[in-house]
Amino acid sequence: MTGDPAAAQALEQALGIYHDLGDRLGQANALRSLGEARWLTGDYPAAAQAVEQALGIYHDLGDRLGQANALHSLGEVQRMTGDYPAPAQAVEQALGIYHNLGDRHGQANALSCLGVFRRRTGDYAAAAQALEQALGIYRHHGYRRGQASALGDLATVRRMTGDYPAAAQALEQALGILRDLGDRGEAEALNDRGTLYRVSGDLAQAEECHQQALDLARAIASSWDEAYALAGLGRCALAAGHATQARGPAAAGARDLPADRRSRGPGPARRTRRPHRHGAGTGTNQVEPSRTKYRCTASANCKHSAPGLADRGPAD
Repeated sequence: MTGDPAAAQALEQALGIYHDLGDRLGQANALRSLGEARWLTGDYPAAAQAVEQALGIYHDLGDRLGQANALHSLGEVQRMTGDYPAPAQAVEQALGIYHNLGDRHGQANALSCLGVFRRRTGDYAAAAQALEQALGIYRHHGYRRGQASALGDLATVRRMTGDYPAAAQALEQALGILRDLGDRGEAEALNDRGTLYRVSGDLAQAEECHQQALDLARAIASSWDEAYALAGLGRCALAAGHATQARGPAAAGARDLPADRRSRGPGPARRTRRPHRHGAGTGTNQVEPSRTKYRCTASANCKHSAPGLADRGPAD
């Protein structure tokens, strides 16, 4: 994970100006953006503090949409501490507000992230239910990146419950959408498909998918996807009984991971994503998210923000 310290510096300057002007909404929006900037640099306590301050201001202003957005952001930041009940509660509160506001895009984004949280805590039935609801909303509104996101997460849930045919079907749909859009998430979807092939015993297909992902990752200069592709190739070699051959790709993949991910112990490293922002609170700008991972995406044309900070990687 990387972040630009200059972004946080600029936001702090903006925050100071809003404070001098007595612009409370501007302060809240800047604080929430500052929280996302802090998240990107790995300063999770500072990120949570900034978002909590934003949440307090939105509450004082009676800005319900701002509260929902901040709660969603807070849940994503809290997730990085591994305390899953807390972030799930925050996103559930956001979901309730989005529902009361009739904000369908907000509901879909929150449901998509809740699906990831539920999967991470082992509640696969609840995860699948949330993701299917999100998928339905994305389809209704024609938001294809959101569909790819929900399908990718749903594929992971299906794979982890042993339903490989359903997982393969969801991944194929996600890949088709990402290819149509020319989306960078295609590399990670290919890695996901490689993992699915490997756990189902088709090592040749798994290796082919990881190789395709590796080639694409290098073409788009995505070190995350390159690392996971190399790790996937290493696992394929191990599964085939080629321990020596596996050592090179797996080690190369590990070197490309941030230090905090390399030291998490056994099992595959988990990827985290940049926040997908569309403004915070009322009267803010709308920005099309660049999907560094097809997860918890926000709508391209909605006025709220739903940052996608949930983890992702080729989980076993």
